[in-house]
Amino acid sequence: MSVGVKPGSLSIGQVSRRLLVVLTLMFTLLTTEKAPASANTQIFYEPFAQGWTPGTAWSLATGANYTAQIWDEPTQTPRYALRLTPAGTQRSGGLIYNRPIPISSGLDVSFTFSMWGGTGADGMNFFLQKGTETSSVLPAGGTLGYSADRNQTPNLNGLRNGLLGIGLDMFGNHSLAKFDGTGCPTTPVRVETPNALVVRGPGTLMAGYCILGSLKNTKTNWASGAAHSTTARTLRAKAIRIIIDPSTVATPQVKIWICAANTTCSTAGAPDLAVNAPAALMNEPTVRFGFSATTGGITNRHEVWNLRVDSQAVFPPVVITTQTLPNGGIGTAYSASVAANGIAPYTFAVASGTLPPGLSLNPLTGEITGTPTTAGTYNFTVETTDSRVVGEVGRTATQPYTVTISGGPVCTVTYDEAGGSAVANTDYSQGDSITLPAAPTRAGYSFVGWFTAATGGSPLTSPHTPSGCNVELIARWALLYNVTYEERGGTTVTDATFISGGTVTLPPAPTRAGFTFQGWFTAPDGGTQYGSTATPPDGNVTIYAQWLPYTVTYEERGGTAVSDTTFNCPTTCDTITLPPVPTRAGYVFEGWYTAPTGGTRYGATYVPTAKDQVIYAQWTPYEVSFNTQGGTAVAGWIIGSNATITLPPAPTRAGFTFNGWFTTPTGGSPVGSTYGPHTGDLEFFAQWSPVLHNVTYQEYGGTAVPDATFVSGGTVTLPANPTRAGYTFDGWFTAQTGGTMYNPTFSPPDGNLVVHAQWTQNPFTVTYEEYGGTTVSDSTFVSGGTITLPPRPTRAGYTFDGWFTAQSGGTKYGSTSSPPDGNLVVHAQWTQISANTLFTVTYQEYGGTTVPDATFLSGGTVTLPTAPTRAGYTFDGWFTEPSDGTMFGSSFSPPDGNVEVHAQWTQIPFTVTYEEHGGTTVVDDVFVSGGTVTLPADPTRAGYTFSGWFTAQTGGTRFSSTFSPSDGNLVVHAQWTQNPAPAPSSSPFSVTYEEHGGTTVSDSTFVSGGTVTLPTAPTRAGYTFNGWFSAQTGGTKYGSSFSPSDGNVVVHAQWTQNPAPSPAPTPSPAPVVVSALPAPSPTVPLKTVVVKKRPTTPVLPATGYGSEQLLLMALALMIAGFFTTNMRRPKVD
Repeated sequence: MSVGVKPGSLSIGQVSRRLLVVLTLMFTLLTTEKAPASANTQIFYEPFAQGWTPGTAWSLATGANYTAQIWDEPTQTPRYALRLTPAGTQRSGGLIYNRPIPISSGLDVSFTFSMWGGTGADGMNFFLQKGTETSSVLPAGGTLGYSADRNQTPNLNGLRNGLLGIGLDMFGNHSLAKFDGTGCPTTPVRVETPNALVVRGPGTLMAGYCILGSLKNTKTNWASGAAHSTTARTLRAKAIRIIIDPSTVATPQVKIWICAANTTCSTAGAPDLAVNAPAALMNEPTVRFGFSATTGGITNRHEVWNLRVDSQAVFPPVVITTQTLPNGGIGTAYSASVAANGIAPYTFAVASGTLPPGLSLNPLTGEITGTPTTAGTYNFTVETTDSRVVGEVGRTATQPYTVTISGGPVCTVTYDEAGGSAVANTDYSQGDSITLPAAPTRAGYSFVGWFTAATGGSPLTSPHTPSGCNVELIARWALLYNVTYEERGGTTVTDATFISGGTVTLPPAPTRAGFTFQGWFTAPDGGTQYGSTATPPDGNVTIYAQWLPYTVTYEERGGTAVSDTTFNCPTTCDTITLPPVPTRAGYVFEGWYTAPTGGTRYGATYVPTAKDQVIYAQWTPYEVSFNTQGGTAVAGWIIGSNATITLPPAPTRAGFTFNGWFTTPTGGSPVGSTYGPHTGDLEFFAQWSPVLHNVTYQEYGGTAVPDATFVSGGTVTLPANPTRAGYTFDGWFTAQTGGTMYNPTFSPPDGNLVVHAQWTQNPFTVTYEEYGGTTVSDSTFVSGGTITLPPRPTRAGYTFDGWFTAQSGGTKYGSTSSPPDGNLVVHAQWTQISANTLFTVTYQEYGGTTVPDATFLSGGTVTLPTAPTRAGYTFDGWFTEPSDGTMFGSSFSPPDGNVEVHAQWTQIPFTVTYEEHGGTTVVDDVFVSGGTVTLPADPTRAGYTFSGWFTAQTGGTRFSSTFSPSDGNLVVHAQWTQNPAPAPSSSPFSVTYEEHGGTTVSDSTFVSGGTVTLPTAPTRAGYTFNGWFSAQTGGTKYGSSFSPSDGNVVVHAQWTQNPAPSPAPTPSPAPVVVSALPAPSPTVPLKTVVVKKRPTTPVLPATGYGSEQLLLMALALMIAGFFTTNMRRPKVD
């Protein structure tokens, strides 16, 4: 049996291809940018398919000789289209959509058109006209229905109030200059040839137009060659998209794209034609759109389909405006309508429930008509759909209704208005309730209510159930009486009416400038005042306002009395003159104010506002104040009149002497210790004399500067700079050296002042003459200073003899010198080297044992002597310098010339050993010769008080916290004082040993004041015992025995895990740098000790897979699993 692929499984090639497709789709979804959603609202979409009729939504062309209609071409694609003209000569047709649409937010129009089956006639046109226009398009010859040749008769103006035309020109008539209106652009792009797109705007004349722009290219070849005569509807069909764009930066534009039929042109690229939109178009709030076409003397069909109009404006959803329907009765004809408000035309349907039997709903008009046949209450919902595109939000609306059909005929309520306004009859079914109509009106009367009879009875209430069928209800009226309000100069009050026995509610109080309203009265003066309501007798009544003038009340507040007054405000208020000033003992009158305190002060006269006024006197007691003019503050006080004042003690002012109290800020004479009597406010002034302070200038050898003075709080201006031979002036300072430099002007504190000159000595130069030796840098020194001579220069074949005062002879300088003032020249002197010249090797031991100097011949070798010794130091070797430098070997060959060889040492540290004598452990320390020791923190010992660190275990001398020991190792002893023994415990305390994994140790006991001797160390496999401690980790290590304080004790074993054995690699030892101990003195340099570090265990290289390898392996396994699953072969039966 052959084995094949199981049905339904996939071959390797199929699996590969499918996997590739899946991956490609995933990549496309992840990398493709989605197109942005349109922000437009679709206003209108009409495919012009089978069953389309103009209805009420469209107006057909007036006077056209062809009716625009749906034309069925069973062999064409699409099969149905709106045909504007047939293939005949001198034929015209067109239509306009009746609903105005907004233009301010722009429009987006798309449609597909075809001009075919003839010999290349005029063409067709899409146009916009004012939304308020009601006329339709007229036949217009070569002007395509947009605007007529202005030479034609006025009644053939094509289109009234046209705003824009998009001409699809086949014959070249759309842009002829002879059709131009006035006020047009002077240089439009005009293409007076077939196969062109022409955009036209309104001219000044109604019958004219303006060419805004034209386009002719391969996209406009809708009549190229003999193509127009083809029998195929779509051979020369094109889609066009027209966008009215108000958002263009400079000027709103009309943008047009042309593309393949039955598509929506993309706006991603530049438009095929763009022109500035006519201002007349953008100034209109709404427009109507439509099509027109003419054939002229040649034949052609002009057709349109797939029309869509979008706008950025938002249109409200459709709503059903009819909220209720009337009831009916069996056998009585019924008629009602459901109305809607949306985008017409509408369709209507019963969405749920059922109509009463015998009634039907017209799906186009919303009318419900018929004769009911079955009584009952029927609930149903009507749904309306407007002309929006299927799926667009707001396209449908529903409204529930309830209609009751009675079993008998419909009855009628007729209303007798009894002279009132007309009220419509009400139909009802016998036994049902009705809602009473709104009250009618009747001049001079008040409606009382509906009654079943002309007299008697009570007014009916709603709802009302008539008794029987076909009844009459009668209106009753009450005579109205007038209420006239006499305001008598006040603001107007509306008159009112009342019925016999009725109540009048009085209106709010009127106002009258300059008067206070007293109330409503029965007479102009006197009479009786009404309350808030009144019940007048039958008959017309007049009610009078009564008024009083405004008052001014003076509040003297303790002053002499002032008479109150009144004022009026007929048009403007009377001017008030304030009364003479009142008086009040011990006070000063401040004036008349709007408030008792604060407020605004009145002038001598003022014009009040139209209300009662209260005016307040304000007073201030006599005040004594002291102006210390910079001195310490002195408080004033309030006093009565004619009092005598005792002046306060003198104030103080730093740097000034008090001269006394004066009545003026300057000048005058001082007053005595008392002053008075007085009759008003007083102010005394302190006068002062400044205290002078001396300024002494210390020139320190500079030219003399005169001393000066300053007053307290004043400033000091420094004098011109002094001069001093050989020095530069650094400035005036607060001290002879250091201190702070003064600014040119400063404010010193009070007191005498010394100002110090500071100087910088001018340096002298030291010039080195090497005479053939290596170059030596020159230097400087100051008067009285010291120069240190530079290292010896070298000169081939010569020995340097030293630095001298002359090139030959003279005096040799030492290593340092204090030359006299003046520039200095230092001369190198040399001795030429001969073959047998001996040079000296001088050994500098720096405190070590003496080493004899040596000599060597030119070119010879120096063998270094045995190392010297020095107490407390280790010899580091012989070097080229006292510190640092280069270390000599056991022998070396120096260059010709005397040589100095320097010993270098490292100080040996001394140990400090601390003997705790039973106390807690203290770490030992070290010190170097001449160094200091700082004692550690005090140890502790159970039952003892630490007495200090001493030179002996008992007795001896106590060390201070820091001390300088003599050279040598040192032992420091802790001394203790035993604490008083506590009362002995009646029972021993326990010692518990926690081995923490070690071998078991028996617990023990101790008595108060006793000693615990620790047991033999336990053992633990793989660990080293560290000792017994006071805690499992950390804590204090116990000695072999210790004296615990009273109480049970737990002792813990601590361990260190032994390291695991590992192969011992042998890499080169890495040096470890260990810092030397502190240097014993500045003359002996510290050395760096290099210790060889034991090799550490090497780090083995990492093995295994990286994250990238693991990711690739996982991907490979997934792919393998996919192939395995899809390629399983079937079992062999």
